[in-house]
Amino acid sequence: MTAASEDAVRARREGMRTRMGMLAGTRAYMPVLVAEGLEELGGALYDLSRAGRWKAMGSLISDDVLDLFVLARTYDQLPEALARHFGGLVDEVSVNFPADAPAVLQAELVREIKKLPAAFTGFDHTVAYVGRRKLQEGPRESEQNRRAADP
Repeated sequence: MTAASEDAVRARREGMRTRMGMLAGTRAYMPVLVAEGLEELGGALYDLSRAGRWKAMGSLISDDVLDLFVLARTYDQLPEALARHFGGLVDEVSVNFPADAPAVLQAELVREIKKLPAAFTGFDHTVAYVGRRKLQEGPRESEQNRRAADP
């Protein structure tokens, strides 16, 4: 998430805190919270959702939790922060520009972000991850079987 000024970034973070509280209160997000050791938070958010207390959910999202999932910086800070936090670890980044962000600036930031190293080298269907935790490992295809399949 990005914005032109520190004040605008702070305001957008607060909006994301509320949004994250509502999203993380669903059962679909529980595996992600569990992978980060936040199952109690997930349970509390789910309870608030069941009670219809949507506005209260964001108050349970601490700055530390928000920082796990949201990188919020000004335009000029964003490429360096992405490189520091995710460079070489991820292969896709989604940037949420505010509606008033100039198209020229957006294009420049996208060019800078595309220069970052990416982790993607090909698909490995033998390992499943949720968050940073390995969930299961399947059978690996042997080198001999791969060579035999290639003409």
